[in-house]
Amino acid sequence: MTGQQLVNFLDGERVRRPWKWSTVDTKIGTLHGALKRSQLDVPPHLIAAIQSLELREFQRKVLFGKIEEKVNYPAPMTRSEVVNIITSLKYEEREDAAIFVILAWATTQRPGCITTLKTRNITLKKDKLSVLFDSGKGVRARGCAYTVHTKVGEWHGLLNKILHRRRNEKFVFNQKTINTVLTTVRTAFKAERPELELRSTRRGSLESLALSGVKSDVLLNFSGHSNLKMLLRYLRWGQAWGEMIKKGQKAGKALWD
Repeated sequence: MTGQQLVNFLDGERVRRPWKWSTVDTKIGTLHGALKRSQLDVPPHLIAAIQSLELREFQRKVLFGKIEEKVNYPAPMTRSEVVNIITSLKYEEREDAAIFVILAWATTQRPGCITTLKTRNITLKKDKLSVLFDSGKGVRARGCAYTVHTKVGEWHGLLNKILHRRRNEKFVFNQKTINTVLTTVRTAFKAERPELELRSTRRGSLESLALSGVKSDVLLNFSGHSNLKMLLRYLRWGQAWGEMIKKGQKAGKALWD
């Protein structure tokens, strides 16, 4: 495969799927990441295609396309909304959906990474939760498996019950019925607030961590972004930073009153 053939393939898929420019950019980034991690296993002609001038020129086109593209940021969920949703799902005995929300909020990870969680990769001691992610977009973005250490608060009893029930199963969620679980979660989100979507848990939990004053290195460990600038862009910190300023100014009054 030549560089031009690779460009034609990516551009053709963008039109056929259709992909957004941001998706094309992610695909190119994945190619470069795979090349960096395992160059010895990549055929020489593919290495040349990934490093070609044609692909670099196409990346400029992709960049301008991303700028013109309207970014669809998910509405951030709040802690009170999370509690309301989990409580309603538990009351309706839809425990799988409740567990999905608990894990998504507590770990701050993407919905797709939560759906494929393996039972053996979760360790729960009272409210202290450790989760090993060894597949999904988070692993592809970081280039390796990673572990998130967090807490689940008052919901550790419910989570422990489900994990005990699934202890002999490979996945936390039945892969044949996971789409039904996600439909239940979406319905619960819309009932709480119409703007909410599956991605709202990740953005909301990361924003909550940011506004709580967590140090940037810890925040990046949760989010998986390669640098703080990318994380701030994801959080749309024009709004979040403004809230932090108001909190700081309110607290600062105590220095003079």
